[in-house]
Amino acid sequence: MRGPLRPQRSGSGLRTKVVAMVLAITALALGITAVASIRSMNQFIAGAEQRSADATARGLAEACELALAVGDKSELERLARGFSNDPRLLFIAIYDDRDRLLSSAVRDAGNWQLYRQTLAASPSYFLGEAGVEVSDLGALDEFGTLDAGGGDARPLDAGRVVVGLSTEQMLLARAQKRQETLRIMLVAVAVSLLIVVPVVGTWTRRLGKLVAASESISRGELDRPIADPGDDEIGHLAAAHEDMRRKLLKREKELQMLNESLQDQVEERTRDLAQARDAAEDANRAKSQFLANMSHEIRTPMNGILGILELLRRTRMTPRQREYAGTVASSAESLLAIIGDILDFSRIEAGRLSLEMLAFEPGRIAREIVELFAPRARDKGIELELAEDVPAWVLGDPSRLRQILLNLVSNAVKFTSRGEVRICADWRQGQEPGDSRLEISVRDTGIGIAPEVLPHLFSAFTQADSSTTRQFGGTGLGLAISKRLVELMGGSITARSVPGEGSTFRVELPVTETAPPAETPLDEHPAASAAPPPAAFTVLIAEDNPVNQMLTLSQLRTLGYDGEAVENGERVLVALSHRHYDVVLMDCQMPVLDGYQATRRIRDLEQDGRRRLPIIAVTANAMKGDREKCLAAGMDDYVAKPIKLDQLDALLKRWLAAGTVPAAGVAGTAAAAAGTAARLE
Repeated sequence: MRGPLRPQRSGSGLRTKVVAMVLAITALALGITAVASIRSMNQFIAGAEQRSADATARGLAEACELALAVGDKSELERLARGFSNDPRLLFIAIYDDRDRLLSSAVRDAGNWQLYRQTLAASPSYFLGEAGVEVSDLGALDEFGTLDAGGGDARPLDAGRVVVGLSTEQMLLARAQKRQETLRIMLVAVAVSLLIVVPVVGTWTRRLGKLVAASESISRGELDRPIADPGDDEIGHLAAAHEDMRRKLLKREKELQMLNESLQDQVEERTRDLAQARDAAEDANRAKSQFLANMSHEIRTPMNGILGILELLRRTRMTPRQREYAGTVASSAESLLAIIGDILDFSRIEAGRLSLEMLAFEPGRIAREIVELFAPRARDKGIELELAEDVPAWVLGDPSRLRQILLNLVSNAVKFTSRGEVRICADWRQGQEPGDSRLEISVRDTGIGIAPEVLPHLFSAFTQADSSTTRQFGGTGLGLAISKRLVELMGGSITARSVPGEGSTFRVELPVTETAPPAETPLDEHPAASAAPPPAAFTVLIAEDNPVNQMLTLSQLRTLGYDGEAVENGERVLVALSHRHYDVVLMDCQMPVLDGYQATRRIRDLEQDGRRRLPIIAVTANAMKGDREKCLAAGMDDYVAKPIKLDQLDALLKRWLAAGTVPAAGVAGTAAAAAGTAARLE
C-alpha cells in the first residue's frame, strides 16, 4: 500500500530561491564594495580639495610676499581680486604679522562676518592657509627686488594668507562618483543574472525531472527510464535513481510472480480449508447426531431398568431382595449421572449449551442440596452444615446453579471420611447496578489436593490421583463442567487445598436481586389437587420398545390409570379413530410414523373444531433443541426418560385436571412445558 503523494511541482520554486540567494549574495558583496569605494573616493576628493585650497593659499602667499614686506595694501587688494576669480573660492584674507587684516576678497560680502566667526570652528568649506616670510629688508636693486642683505640674513614673518574653498564642487564630485558606482553595481547585478539564471534554470529543470521521476516511482510507474547526461552531482543522483528504478522494477516483477504463486497457494489452501471445514461440520453434525442417538439409546434401556426397579421395590420383597434392588437402583442412578455429565460436557464443548434467566431462590436450592446429601453424610459419619445470607429471589439460571452445587458438594462428601462439609452462601452488594455477586464456598476436611495438581484440577477427565478413581469413582468431568458453567454465567471458580487437611472451592456469580414471580410454579399448580380419580381416564402410550411399553403400562396401572400401548404413530391415528383417549404419551423416535409426524396429523385433524388432545412427549432425546422441536410439532409438554413414577403421576394429574386445552392456549402451555422439561432434564 502506497502512501499519499504530494502534488507535483515544477522547478520554479527552487529556481527562484537559488536566483534570489545569488542576487542577495551579489548585492551584499557589491554593496560592501560600493560603500568602501565611496568612502575611499570621498576621502580622496576631500583630500584633493584640501590640497587645492592649500596650493591656492601658497600661490597667493608667494605673490603677496613683496607687498606684505613693503605694506602695499593696494597691491594686496589687486592680488586678492585676481585670485578671487576662481569660482571655487569663497573668500581670501591677507593678514600681517600682527594678525591684522590687510586685504580681503569675498564672493558674498554679506557672509563675511559668518566666515570670520566660523573661521576657527569646523567650517563647511575647505580652508587653505600659508604663511608669508621674507628676508631682512634691504634696498631694492635695479631690477626692483629686495636685497637680502647678505647670505647670512634670516627670513622674517611678514604675515599669512587664508583662503576658503566651496564644498559644492566636492559634493558634486561625490554624487557623480556614487552614481557611477551604482551604475556599475546594477550592471554587475544584471550580468550576474544573465549568468546565474540560465545555469540555475538548467539545474532546476534537471532536478524537476528527477522529482517527477521520483513521484512516478512512488506511484509504481517503473517503466519510464531516468536519463541525465551530466557528470555532476545531479547526474550522479539521476544515475542512483535509475539504478533504484531498475531494482524496484525487478523486485516488483519478482513480487508479482510470488503473489501469483501465493494466490495459487491461497486458493489451494482455501479449498483445503473449505474441505476441512465441511469435514469438521460433518463431523460435528455426526457427533451431535451420535450424542443424540447415544442419549436415546442409553436412556431407553435406563428408563426400563429404573422404572422396573421402582415398580419392583413397591412389591413385597425379602430384606435381602430389597437390598439388592436398592443397590441396582443406586448403580443405575450413578450410571445415569455419568451419562448426563458426558452429554453436558459434549454440549458445552460444541457451544450448544444456553443459559436461562429466571427468578429463583438461591437459599432454597442450597437447602435442597443439603437435604439431598444429608443421608449420605450421616452414613459416613460427617457433618453437613449450611450457612446462608442471601436475597430471597435473584435472576439467573437455577438449574445450572443446582448442577454446580451438586458437583461441588458431591465431591466434598465423596472425598471426606471424617470431620465436616460446610456450605456458605453470601451476598455481596456492589456499588453500581449489576455489580452484585452471589458467593458460595464449599469447604471440607477431606483428603485434600496436592499443589502440583491444583493448576490442572478443572481440566476435563482429570482427578488429583488416579488411585482416587479406584477408591472413590468418578469420570473427572464434574469440576470441568462446573468451571465451564460458571464461566458461561460470567463468574469465576477457585480452589484452595492442603493435602490431608481439606479443600475449599469458591464460586462467584453475577446475579441480580429481584422480586418473587407473580405466577404460581407448575409443581404447585392448584388444579393438581383437584384432579379427578385416575380410573376415570384412559392413556394412550406410543412406544416402539416392548420393555418401555410394559413399564409404562405397569406404571399406569400402579397409579390407577387405564392404559393402552401401540408401537408407532400410524397405530396412534388408528387407535384415536376407534376410541376416546384423555392423553397421549408420545415417543418421538418410532418406525413407520414417528411422534412428530403423528402429532402434526393429530393437530391437523383438530382443525375442524374437535377438542385438543393433550400430547406429552416422553422421549429419550434429551439434547439441546429436542424440547423446542417437540413443542414446535404441536406437543403440549415434554419429559425426558427415564421418568420416575411420581413424576409421571404429577404430569398426568396436571394435564388431566386441566381438561381440554384450547388452541389459543398452546403458547402458555408450551412455556409451562419448557419449565417442566428443564427440571426433568
